[in-house]
Amino acid sequence: IRASAGQPRAVLSAAPFAPTPRRVAWPVWASESRRGQVGYVDVNGNDHGNQSRRFGANRSGHTHAGVDLYGYNGDPVLAIADGTVVRTQSFHLGSDAILVDHGDFVALYGEVAPGSWNEFGVTKGTRVSAGDQIARLACMQGTPSNCSSHMLHFETYRPGTTQNQQWTGAPPAALLDPTYLLLVAAGPGPNG
Repeated sequence: IRASAGQPRAVLSAAPFAPTPRRVAWPVWASESRRGQVGYVDVNGNDHGNQSRRFGANRSGHTHAGVDLYGYNGDPVLAIADGTVVRTQSFHLGSDAILVDHGDFVALYGEVAPGSWNEFGVTKGTRVSAGDQIARLACMQGTPSNCSSHMLHFETYRPGTTQNQQWTGAPPAALLDPTYLLLVAAGPGPNG
């Protein structure tokens, strides 16, 4: 559920929050009606949004190191802030990921279509601005015409990170919680 920029300060986290730059954009351009929704638990223990998609959700033996954002197969993935692409890599179930150094944090944009960044002229070293298209969402299960799973998996790390990290037990030292950053990028909600 959307939250205004004033509400995220009430979010609980197992890792430090990613810094929030002055200028941010929502990281997936989706026609999906749940665009801008972020799952989280506030300090009062209240659930907001889809809990299976939140940072820190239990994922059968490991902990979810990112936030899954609604979108459809082929939707454009956008840079959340100004930065420089530091890596593209294979990711999960045939999808890929792009890591962008945004200065105070590195973001991983996961579950993108392999090689889709080529459409936007994005390669390692490409400078991007907040809101620039950098890739497209992948179809994770099924075929593009019958896709059963598609989303943007969004992780954040401390500067210098060039590879995503698994989370079992305590969160990795480089991992940052993207929840607050995403809530700010979502902008004011219905009550904001």
